[in-house]
This record gives sequence, C-alpha cells and structure tokens, in this order.
Amino acid sequence: MSDGPHKSLPLRPKYRRVAEWAYKPAFSISEVCEATESALVQDANMECAV
Repeated sequence: MSDGPHKSLPLRPKYRRVAEWAYKPAFSISEVCEATESALVQDANMECAV
C-alpha cells in the first residue's frame, strides 16, 4: 500500500506540502500554485542570505 508519491521523496517541508496538495483532488490548482510560489520564494530567500 502506498501513501502517495510525496511520502518517499526527501523534500523540504514546503515542497512536501506542494506534493501533498497536488496529489489530493481536494485542493484547487490555484492553491497548489500558491504553495509552490511560497516554496520557491523561501528557497530564493535562503540562497540570497548566503
């Protein structure tokens, strides 16, 4: 039995949330896009801080 594709991937927490939301039909495309944008912004901020 599988818990979905997001369970086996070594992802950062925000990317894990994106994968979970994209996998579940309960979340709209706009919600998945917002979560993706948030994850990307966090990565960009981490890279700029270095």
